[in-house]
Amino acid sequence: MVERRSAWGTSEALEKEERKVSDEDDEKRGPRRMLMLDQVLELVPVGRSTLMRMIDRKEFPGGHFISPNKRVWYVDEIEAWQRSLPSESRARSKPAAPKLLK
Repeated sequence: MVERRSAWGTSEALEKEERKVSDEDDEKRGPRRMLMLDQVLELVPVGRSTLMRMIDRKEFPGGHFISPNKRVWYVDEIEAWQRSLPSESRARSKPAAPKLLK
């Protein structure tokens, strides 16, 4: 088998082997756990509208439609999102200056 290297210098054969091992790990773990919207909202401390805005802005996983009207989220994708959050919170924006009465 001829081994070709990608732009990053890794061989395609190695990448295929890594995918094979990853697929085998998935099979050992079993099915991925799915959550409905109400269950997601129990984990993520925001309201429904805020969560939908976060999904629209690609700040939160969009979920997967398992039927035309039923969306679910995989637990592992939500956990990955949680791990991607910064360890320290951002500084709150400055309070608005008081409005002067005329």
